[in-house]
Amino acid sequence: MSRHCSSFARVLAALMLWAPPGRDPRAKLPLVVYLHGKGERGDALEHARHGLGKAIVQNPKRFTGFVLLPQCP
Repeated sequence: MSRHCSSFARVLAALMLWAPPGRDPRAKLPLVVYLHGKGERGDALEHARHGLGKAIVQNPKRFTGFVLLPQCP
């Protein structure tokens, strides 16, 4: 998974993006946006390693589309 920081409306937010390895760059793939619960707020991207993030790391072949895991400060 790659880590990114984005600034929108003067709010700095961190996010992680999963892109399936070996994908055809011309293929249209789905995008899943995973919104975490209140207990995973903060500026540490390690929170994204729980829930869906953890499932992606444990079984990456199962996720054939893009997954965006934004981190709410």
